[in-house]
Amino acid sequence: TGLNLQSVLAFGGVGSVVLGLACQTPLSNVVSGILVAVTDPFEVGDEVDLGDGRAGYVEKMGWYTTEMRGYDNRAITIPNAQIAEATTINYSRVHHQLLKTKLRLRRADAPRVDALVTDIRKTLAATDGAVDDRENKNAIRVYLEGYCPDTGSPEIDVECHYLGSDTDEFLEWREGVLLAIYDAVQRADCELTWKTSLEVRRQFADGVGDV
Repeated sequence: TGLNLQSVLAFGGVGSVVLGLACQTPLSNVVSGILVAVTDPFEVGDEVDLGDGRAGYVEKMGWYTTEMRGYDNRAITIPNAQIAEATTINYSRVHHQLLKTKLRLRRADAPRVDALVTDIRKTLAATDGAVDDRENKNAIRVYLEGYCPDTGSPEIDVECHYLGSDTDEFLEWREGVLLAIYDAVQRADCELTWKTSLEVRRQFADGVGDV
């Protein structure tokens, strides 16, 4: 009627594994919380992106979890072990932001490209918040890139940097810049095609953190 020693030992081995696995995640979250505190990738109030669709503003940092408020106002609680493994982008520590757009014009506008490029350069240079620093590779760049192989339409590349990390301020600035570019296109008696594109990047102070 006694217990089977082999069964007890077998159960004990499985139980140890289960207990070990159960303790592993909580412990790893605490250790990760310590690592996050030491490495300081962000602080409360920062706008961050974890690279997996979760992004927003940090509201609370604990030893076990980090709490964020998403752009849709939803509360997001994230185990610190996931924070430690994520490629975290901290938009609040961005040094400057880059607006890059490609203007595609009509083929008939080719004779007026030179005047248009000159006008856009002058317009951007006079725009508040625009950075023109060639030494640090943050220059205003407006140049004819080439001609569309399918239609022969001229394509103009425009790059302009904004000094600052605030998202709302940048969006307002970007709107003003795009409207000013459109006014220049009209002054030159040119017309944009539907293939004109827009790209926005946020760059960190070290110059290697483009997003």
